[in-house]
Amino acid sequence: MTSVTSSDLLVLVREELLSQRRVNSERYDPTQPPYEAYKVDYELFQLLFVGLSPWGKGTQADSLSARLFRLMDRNCDGLLNFRELAAALGMTCTADMTQRLKLLYTLHLPPLLSSAEIESPTRSENGTEVATDAADFFNSMEQSVSSLESVAPPVEENCLMRDPDERLYAYSREQSWEVRSMGSLRSMVESRDSRLNLKSVPKMDQPHFIMLWKTIYDLFQAQPEDQETFHAIATLGTLLLQLGDVGKRLYLEREESADSLLAAAAAHSAGLRPDTPSSTDQQSPDRNGNPGVGLDPHWSITVEQFLATVLTGHPIAEFFSHTTSLSEGIARLRGRRFNRLNSLSDTAFTKMGNSNKGT
Repeated sequence: MTSVTSSDLLVLVREELLSQRRVNSERYDPTQPPYEAYKVDYELFQLLFVGLSPWGKGTQADSLSARLFRLMDRNCDGLLNFRELAAALGMTCTADMTQRLKLLYTLHLPPLLSSAEIESPTRSENGTEVATDAADFFNSMEQSVSSLESVAPPVEENCLMRDPDERLYAYSREQSWEVRSMGSLRSMVESRDSRLNLKSVPKMDQPHFIMLWKTIYDLFQAQPEDQETFHAIATLGTLLLQLGDVGKRLYLEREESADSLLAAAAAHSAGLRPDTPSSTDQQSPDRNGNPGVGLDPHWSITVEQFLATVLTGHPIAEFFSHTTSLSEGIARLRGRRFNRLNSLSDTAFTKMGNSNKGT
């Protein structure tokens, strides 16, 4: 983000805070960095996200903005300082393509994307539930553009919704899994995209991937309709599903090999032939020593697979490489607010004039 754009954004934030009487009530502290002087809550952030970011145009805008706000809220106080705000908007509007895609991927990882959001039924425009099964999802994508229009799921109760005491308690648990995970995700998003950094990004399971791909589909529904684009989205999504299946098969083969070695060793130590089943256990334990209860599918993809696949799709790559002018968006928002204020003033003046005529 350029210095000119930052100045424009600062002016807009200051005007919005003043117009809504939400200026920071804390006493000015000259020892604090300048960017701490202006802080925005989630309500104002959501307004700016929808008005300025290309990610704020679809039905998933509320959910995306809530997760991005939560990611950037370092101290979990329900507020973003100006630097955090500028970073959040910049990553969705002006960052390079790889960083934007990595951010979108990260916003669909736990704990940012909760199980409650995944399990909540997705409904189409006519109110019917949309299938969350992977095959049904991509088949319906090919059949109809409108089949996946959905209402943004409710935001999980999190730090931006807690009262101050709850936030303080949550923030004090610095060693909790969620706090540490959030910090790790934030660092990965803000880091340079070296091969080592990409290796540190967690893998994504299938339910989270389905939600990620629904979001990508939703982002393009706000664009002019293009069946070729939607076909490319479905094709790339199917390819990623297949990559996850390949990884699952490799995992299962490794597990089966390890389990076979364990079973053979156990049989040998018991004086049994390797192919003789035990009378007390028909299934061998896994390599961690857990009782045999059947193997998990263990479907997953990596961020590297996601990036490499998406970048082969021209329409998607073009969308995420397009730089959105924040200055133009800021000018539009300021213009709308100016027109709204003028309209309110004219209405009040007209009512006053009519009242005087009546007397």
